[in-house]
Amino acid sequence: LPILDQESSIRLPGTSNEAPDDLWRPPGTDVARPGRPQPLQLKHSQAAQSTFLHAATMSASYNPLQTEDQQIEADAAYARRLQAEERRSATTQSPLHDVSDISRNHAAAPQFPKIPSPAKLVEGLSREQTAGAVFAAFVAVKLGLGPAFAQLTCVALGLAVFRVARKVANLDDEGAFRAAFFAAFVLAFLIACVGVTAADVCALLALGAAATKPPQSSFTGDALKTVLKAERKATRGPKPRDFWGKLQRKFTSAVDDFFATLQDRAADVRFYDCDLFMVCKVTPPGADPVWLVGAFYSWHNANAVAVYVNRWLADFASAHAAATRRRGAASQMLIRVPPGARAGQRFRANTPRGDSIEFVVPNGAAAGDVIVVAY
Repeated sequence: LPILDQESSIRLPGTSNEAPDDLWRPPGTDVARPGRPQPLQLKHSQAAQSTFLHAATMSASYNPLQTEDQQIEADAAYARRLQAEERRSATTQSPLHDVSDISRNHAAAPQFPKIPSPAKLVEGLSREQTAGAVFAAFVAVKLGLGPAFAQLTCVALGLAVFRVARKVANLDDEGAFRAAFFAAFVLAFLIACVGVTAADVCALLALGAAATKPPQSSFTGDALKTVLKAERKATRGPKPRDFWGKLQRKFTSAVDDFFATLQDRAADVRFYDCDLFMVCKVTPPGADPVWLVGAFYSWHNANAVAVYVNRWLADFASAHAAATRRRGAASQMLIRVPPGARAGQRFRANTPRGDSIEFVVPNGAAAGDVIVVAY
């Protein structure tokens, strides 16, 4: 390739009547002949790039079947096409000509409009206005679905339970499906027993919870502390009347609350948005997880509710057993202890109904004494 200086220029072959000595020509070509077009003049700013393009022109446009004049014309046309492409690529490019941006835009997934949550729709309303909006939405949904309202409520409940089981409880598809089927079956059973009122209550609770979800910032962090308070109320007896008993009880409660607060502050807190309500999982160090449900403008401690429910079930069972014993002891009769009987000895006697019962001689009873026997 020739070395160019500031005043030199390169002439493309086949376009001039003259053939100066410094004209660059492809190998095997003679000087320019009359009748050929004028050469393209390239200044030294384009020298290096044009020289490379001329070399590429010779290799790309060469055809051994063409004559010498045809080959020169083909070389010149190919060079002009290359220069035109260079000028187009050298123009100022807009973002639309950026190939990377275009490919990136084509690869991006389509963005669909996001449906706002019910809590956003009623944001800024008072509690009375929110209650009115929830009731209006319930009436619209019930009238819109018509006779299928109860069935679709069961389906919606099953889908909601399935999502919570998968997202919060981390169950597999089979376990989540079983939980969803059980919840839908329970609601269907209640509808069969008490009517569509069960579906109405379920739909109202769902709409009310969705419209009154509390924000995450409203969570105070008192999870384990609330559970301990519930356990104290459920297990402790009546308040002591003496001064020292009251003081000891308050001191024990304060110490328990202090350590529970420390564990709550060091706990791992995770929030789950389940659309209809919020779920918060608090895992204190060295303790079982505490679950809270965010709905109706507050956070409800599920573990504390379970403590109260278990206590209520225990009280109900004990009350039922006591009532059973009272019903069994409603009928009594008097029996005279037979001669020669001793305490702890068993005897049989006939009741006024004609049934035969067995009784035990109580301690302190002697022969001839009258005792009371329940039957």
